[in-house]
Amino acid sequence: MGLLSSLTNRIFLATATLAMLAIGFAVYFVTGRVIDEAEAELARGLVEAGKLVEQHRTTLVDTFTVEAQLIADLPRLKAAVDTRDPPTVEPIASENQALIGADLFVVTDRSGRVLAALGAELQPGVVVVDRPGIKPALSGQKFNSFWPTSRGVLQVVTVPIAIGLGSPEILGTLSVGFLMDDQLAAQFKSLTDSEVAFAIGGEIRAATVPSADHSALASLLGSEGVTRITLNGDEYSALVQPLLPPAENGGAAAPAALEIGVRPPAGTVSVGPHVPAAVILRSRTERLRVLNELFAGLGGAALLAVILAIGLSYGVARTVTRPLATITAAMREMASTGDLTRKISLPGRGHWEDEDTSLLATTFNTLTDSIARFQREAAQRERLSSLGRLST
Repeated sequence: MGLLSSLTNRIFLATATLAMLAIGFAVYFVTGRVIDEAEAELARGLVEAGKLVEQHRTTLVDTFTVEAQLIADLPRLKAAVDTRDPPTVEPIASENQALIGADLFVVTDRSGRVLAALGAELQPGVVVVDRPGIKPALSGQKFNSFWPTSRGVLQVVTVPIAIGLGSPEILGTLSVGFLMDDQLAAQFKSLTDSEVAFAIGGEIRAATVPSADHSALASLLGSEGVTRITLNGDEYSALVQPLLPPAENGGAAAPAALEIGVRPPAGTVSVGPHVPAAVILRSRTERLRVLNELFAGLGGAALLAVILAIGLSYGVARTVTRPLATITAAMREMASTGDLTRKISLPGRGHWEDEDTSLLATTFNTLTDSIARFQREAAQRERLSSLGRLST
């Protein structure tokens, strides 16, 4: 006898398979939608965190730009720079650096020679005309650039120090800036609830993650959109946010150049690995941990539902086949004994009654009653016929 030759087995397998498919599809659909929504929310959070970092950085740049221009217009500083004497300039530079809280404060003369250097690895008397921003400032333009340091990335605003209005005489330059270091990264982390790293020249210079992970983070530089990376066994979603210097004259932000501090041609966009950038990371493992617990509970509930469905399907199959088995057994006995007076007696009524089998049993009992009646009537007619023949 094959597995599917039994009606009980066929009903059981059909209902159990249907239940498992329905429950499995529901679990698959729900988990898929939840994961998709969690991934989308994680990506949106990274984008929002990147915007917050960029807004905060832009605010600092704008503030230092205004302060640098105001300090460059101070008559006292102009007079000191005009002397081209470092001991004369340094006290004034130190005073103004403390006033605005700048991490970098560099003053040069008209030839690009350093007169005061606070917060930079520069010595007075060194010519830094090749430093980003110095040449444009000596030609009368303000300039935003990035200077790499061992502790992070310096965002630098360089403005000219000049006298006169129509054709101003350039006396020198003033460069002020703030350092994007581990401390600022930690501030951004508390602000955005994300890990933050600052990179320049293809290297991670400051970050809230351990230094052992810097080389792995550097591999993300130049990527676009949300990417994934594994650090110390935890999976992170990452977004590389290029640090774009603001454009002059109120225009849109210009793309950062491959060469630090040099603007690319108009209309071009460069997002190479050497572009100054902030890397925003959020732990995918941590944020999906709650979902994993939810999925575990959902899987347990689904397994329990499947077990209950299998048990219920088996019970349903038995309620159908047991009355049929009783009917067929009675039929076989009638066929073997020829006793048509035997009635099919189904089990007593319970909470679950199969009306179809009851109707079949009642119909069969009625049929046997009719056959038995016909047999009695035929026998009676035969007796009457015999009596008639005897009387003649």
